[in-house]
Amino acid sequence: MCIVAGRRRWHAAVASPAGRGSGGDVAHPRAGRRDGARMKTHARSLEPLLILFLAGALWASPGCATGPAAAPLAPPQLGEPETPPEIPPPGRPLGRAVVPTRYQLELTVDPRADRFAGAVEIAVELAAPSRDFALDATALNLARARVRAGALEQTLVPFGGEDGVVVLRAPVAVPAGPAVIEIAFDGALGEAPVGLYRVADGDAWYAFTQFEALAARRAFPCFDEPALKAPFAITLRVPRGMVALSNAREVARRDDGAHTAFSFAETPPLPTYLVAFAIGDLAIRDAPASAGGVPIRVVTTRGKEGFTAFAAAHAAPMVDALVAWFGSAFPFEKLDLVAVPNFAAGAMENPGLVTFREELLLVDADAPTERRVASLAVTAHELAHMWFGDLVTMAWWDDIWLNEGFASWMGAKITDALFPELDLPVRGVRWRAWAMDADARASARAIRQPVTSEGDIENAFDAITYTKGANLLGMLERWLGDAVVQRGVRDYIAAHTYANGTTADLLRALDASSGHDVTRVAGTWLDQPGTPQVDVTLQCTRGAAATLALRQGRYRPAGGGAPGEAPWAIPMCVRYASSAGKVSRECFLFDAAEATHTLSAPGCPRWLTPNDGAWGFYRWRLDQRDLEALLAHERQALGPRERVALLDDLEALVAADALPAERYAAALVPLARHRDPQVLEAVGAALDFLYRVTPPAQEPRFRRFAAQLLAPHKGRLRTPRPAPGPESSERELTRRVLRLYLGVAEDPGLGRVAIAVTDELLTAIEARSTGGPDAVLVDLYLPNAPRATPAADRPALWERLRAALPMARTPVERFALIGALGRFDAPELVRRSLDLVLDGTLRSQDFRTLTAALGHRRQTAEAIWGWLTEHFDPLVAVLGPRSGQWLPWLGAGLCDGAGGSRVRAFFEARRATLPSGLDHNLAGVVEAIDGCARLVADHGPAWSRWLAAQPL
Repeated sequence: MCIVAGRRRWHAAVASPAGRGSGGDVAHPRAGRRDGARMKTHARSLEPLLILFLAGALWASPGCATGPAAAPLAPPQLGEPETPPEIPPPGRPLGRAVVPTRYQLELTVDPRADRFAGAVEIAVELAAPSRDFALDATALNLARARVRAGALEQTLVPFGGEDGVVVLRAPVAVPAGPAVIEIAFDGALGEAPVGLYRVADGDAWYAFTQFEALAARRAFPCFDEPALKAPFAITLRVPRGMVALSNAREVARRDDGAHTAFSFAETPPLPTYLVAFAIGDLAIRDAPASAGGVPIRVVTTRGKEGFTAFAAAHAAPMVDALVAWFGSAFPFEKLDLVAVPNFAAGAMENPGLVTFREELLLVDADAPTERRVASLAVTAHELAHMWFGDLVTMAWWDDIWLNEGFASWMGAKITDALFPELDLPVRGVRWRAWAMDADARASARAIRQPVTSEGDIENAFDAITYTKGANLLGMLERWLGDAVVQRGVRDYIAAHTYANGTTADLLRALDASSGHDVTRVAGTWLDQPGTPQVDVTLQCTRGAAATLALRQGRYRPAGGGAPGEAPWAIPMCVRYASSAGKVSRECFLFDAAEATHTLSAPGCPRWLTPNDGAWGFYRWRLDQRDLEALLAHERQALGPRERVALLDDLEALVAADALPAERYAAALVPLARHRDPQVLEAVGAALDFLYRVTPPAQEPRFRRFAAQLLAPHKGRLRTPRPAPGPESSERELTRRVLRLYLGVAEDPGLGRVAIAVTDELLTAIEARSTGGPDAVLVDLYLPNAPRATPAADRPALWERLRAALPMARTPVERFALIGALGRFDAPELVRRSLDLVLDGTLRSQDFRTLTAALGHRRQTAEAIWGWLTEHFDPLVAVLGPRSGQWLPWLGAGLCDGAGGSRVRAFFEARRATLPSGLDHNLAGVVEAIDGCARLVADHGPAWSRWLAAQPL
């Protein structure tokens, strides 16, 4: 019997019933198609005895990878037609009629081959007698399936499989109680980073896994949903000389002919999406153990051992900090951190075997600050998952925020506690802006909403879940107090250890620990989309305390069609300077559409900021007078985090047609003078926003305006080669100034330096010297080299960058080279860069890095979109079967009235072949394109006139 998802291919067929075809006609046993909620069939059903007979013949074939299909069988006509089983729809729970209690899994994997084989025994508990067992299995050939219950042993016949769900039917009902399902299977070992897959690194092959959310079913038949946790006992048979790792510690190793079998201790109960393997000639570095004795290792492909010291040094302190916060031991018996050369996600929290993209784990201590911040923050995020997600797992994907929002919040807390010099809270404001931008769309998701398809599941891994969820927890913590939230979380974890928890469970624990109705407050954030905007009007009366008139509603950009929402319960804090100059902070819960709040200090405030510390997940608007007062006192009134948030909130007002672009530009002037690297980064983001509304004819004047804005920092151009070594805040600031001049401003002298330094860096990479070029210079100059290089010389630079890719010694070098290949504007060079993903020069994971560098720029938008329309099918084949639902975002750089219609028409024409989840992404990108066109139309003319009038 063969089951291949998306195709109907079988090794046997059943004779058509009398009167429905000639004697030679046959019909598949599951020849119907999905039509509504039920399955239609044209097959003649079989009596139990005939099912047994057919099963014996069908399972004789080990698979269907090669060779012709078996000859159709023509059994005798027996009895009345039997109704085939109903196949559960994909992306929904399988039900609880059959529940797994333990997996015994054995796989034979040779990363050099293109197929793998395995066998699984699943101990199950039946709630009632049943003949049918629904499991998840995608693109697997089932060679044998049986069920044992006491002395009864039966062969199972599969139905379905096209959509990844298969029902195994027994001839007679299996009694309620315990049973064991045995399945032998094999499958393709592909190179797209999904499921169990293989990776070539140099001359060696490796195999890794990425099962979240729905890909464990591509490696073995299973009950592939988070609520069905069970222990796993795993054995991996791999070629001799290779190493195999899994979630648990190795307990036995034995040679078996050309293979070595690695057996691992039985895991605690796990959902299938957290099962993981790593196979190949792996290099393993022992790291310092945690204070509790948890062994920690850093694992890489061979030859990269020299880049493991940073991760090895910082893992144990993070584990210890998390153990202290949760007040409970590390939940698993070991911790391996694995660098994977081709990985679709950033990292994955598999217990005991956490997997990472190489550039997020293999970081040199002298790497640019952003690389170190990313490595530390992602590592802390994944380790926080050991409690949030692994020890306690959400019951269904509609609660994925319990995993990702919590891990983002806790990971940031731990990273900031251990490395305060990195200013992670300030950097986090830019992440908050990313979530607020997504939340402004009419198509925005709620943090928690129904999940009824595979596409819904995949779409839930977004800024709303991660960043908005984390910010909600941060607001609750500041409202309730650190100790109160910690106590509630500890109670929640203790009540659901090695089991599942829900949002309601967590909120009840916080209700109990705080004495507040946290369930009501949090529900206004969890169950409706959108970001509130609070309009604040300061009302002053002589001789009395000032009053704040507050009004809230959903923030919408101009032309946005987002519906209105019920009021949010906003834990709101304001800070202000009294008329005497005393600074005060006041907090209150604003949970009505309109309200007033009387300030405690007498007199009319000199200035007021409506979001103290920028910790609240809301936008605000002051009237013109009070905004001007805040800007005039911003050096005294605002901290770095608030300054970054201020620029984002003002940008939102421009997008809502509530603030002219030229007034926004004027607000940049005092903020651009600050010496904080994160504030200057926010100024750079503001310049990118203004560039979008700048007509091409005004681009030279815009660049002169940017250079004038950055003039207070121009002295830093005298040191265009920051000294090597660990990067201080001052060195980071210098690098950001240089990057802004190279990216948006003008300085011919710096351009000549960039060309010379780029040549030196590429020469060093090409020499493949042991030391290699300085990582900070690589990160600064290579991605900016295309713009600094004269147009006539750019094709030669492109060739040199491409040729240097296989010579890159470090992940930082490779990341910078890919970024550089994405910074060309010429359409032909843009297309050639994208082609590198299809011809194998770049791995599938690199597509994200490349397209992020290409960005949503008007110079590249048409070339990217044209390339996608010409190469859509080959690209999906490289990226993986579910990538099609995300690809509309490649059109987001279009910025004209017809762009959205073009994108919609292209994807609508392919709807039948694309996975579920497309609609959400298609709606989002069309909104983004239409919003950009509207922004240019609304602000472009006045902004152009303002630029033309400036003495530049």
